Parts: sequence; structure tokens; C-alpha cells
Amino acid sequence: MEKHGGRIASDRNMNEFQGSLTDAGLRDMGFRGYRYTWENRRTGERFIEERIDSFVASDSWSEVFPRTRVSHLEKEKSDHRPLICDTKGRRMKSHAGDGRLNLNPTGLTMANARR
Repeated sequence: MEKHGGRIASDRNMNEFQGSLTDAGLRDMGFRGYRYTWENRRTGERFIEERIDSFVASDSWSEVFPRTRVSHLEKEKSDHRPLICDTKGRRMKSHAGDGRLNLNPTGLTMANARR
């Protein structure tokens, strides 16, 4: 758990979450920027910040977008930092087609992707 301040999260809950990601074939994409994505806007000993927002992807998605970078941006008015997933402006490396991506309940799939 990436957290500063507050109560320590349950190892059981974190292990279950990590197990769910593993079972789904997903991994954390990492990031650039400030470590934490959320804070509770309090001060002193009541201040808490955590990395609760992230991008996850399958190995096959990462193969199609090998130059992907995730960045934690500066927050302004929100208690969350915005995240951006930059695929480096590259077209997908896959089969000929119309280049569309489709979201489905099990994850991101490619439909008729272009090289």
C-alpha cells in the first residue's frame, strides 16, 4: 500500500485486490511524478495521502502500446491529482483495420486495429 499517515490498510484486503489484478492478467503501469494521487486536505498528524489512482494493463495491451507512460499531474482544486496515460502518439502495432478500440466489461480489446 502506498500511503503516508492514517491507519495501516489491511494486508488481507490488499492481497485480495492484488490477487484480483493478477487473476485478470493486469499489472500496474507505474508512473512519473509525485508518489501519491489523493490527500485528505488536513494538517499535522491528521494528514493522509495515498496512491489510490492508477492505470493497469495486460501484457498484450502493453505490447501494442510499448511506449506508454503514466504521469501524475499537479492538482489544483481537487483532492485527487489528475493522471494521464500517454501512448506517445503512436498508432497501435496490430492488424489492418479502422483503428478503433472498444471497451468491454472484461477490459480493453482491439477491434480492427491499424499498424
